[in-house]
Amino acid sequence: MCLPRLLLVTLLTALLVAGCAKKDEAPGVPLSGQGGPASRQLAYTHSLSLDVAEDRIVPVFNDAQAKCREMGEGCEILESRLESGHSPSATLKFRVIPAGIPKLVAALGLQGEIAAQTTQAEDLAAPIADAARKQAMLETYRARLEALQARAERDVDALIKLNRELAQVQSDLETIAGERARLAKRVTREILTIAIAPRQNRSFWRPIATALSDFGPSLSQGVSTAITALAWLLPWSVVFGFAFLGVRWGWRRAKRTR
Repeated sequence: MCLPRLLLVTLLTALLVAGCAKKDEAPGVPLSGQGGPASRQLAYTHSLSLDVAEDRIVPVFNDAQAKCREMGEGCEILESRLESGHSPSATLKFRVIPAGIPKLVAALGLQGEIAAQTTQAEDLAAPIADAARKQAMLETYRARLEALQARAERDVDALIKLNRELAQVQSDLETIAGERARLAKRVTREILTIAIAPRQNRSFWRPIATALSDFGPSLSQGVSTAITALAWLLPWSVVFGFAFLGVRWGWRRAKRTR
């Protein structure tokens, strides 16, 4: 016997209300067996500034990436940027297992002078617990919808509505599962950002050499700017010259008339 449509709508409404109540009242889900949302789930971010000789920037840049690759799945390169020119520098960003951070820092310390090192921690216990609660709520809601689907197998309209709702719930479950995986990876892996720059104690003649190398282009730019300014001023100079002569002639004529 098919399920009456009115009863189906009533059951769906009741399930939605119950789902919202469950979301508000659900107790904290234990995190990694550490006692619920009060447990700390720290995501660490490390920053390292390395001073090296200018001709060593590229070798150190390449060597750091090679050491990350040697760690296999324990290290991922998230960003690598190398800049050349008068102020060469390099930037690297790794996602590393906690045990790999000291190894990379020690290896980099042998390549140059560590000018600055900072560590920050973000507690992700709350978003991890919230994601777990949402996933549990959605799984319960999906199970109830599947139960209704079995009872409404002869009501075409009800089945269409239930299938549409089940598809949406499944999509939400996949999204929340991806978010939980991202948060878990953020806790089990740490971020290391490395800034590689030339030594602060550059030679006395380096700024002078840089200025001399820029002298030609700067002179050319200055001359072109002066020529452009002259081109703009020349027509106005003629206008102002005739205006001045006219005013002078008028003043002299007025003076003779008096």
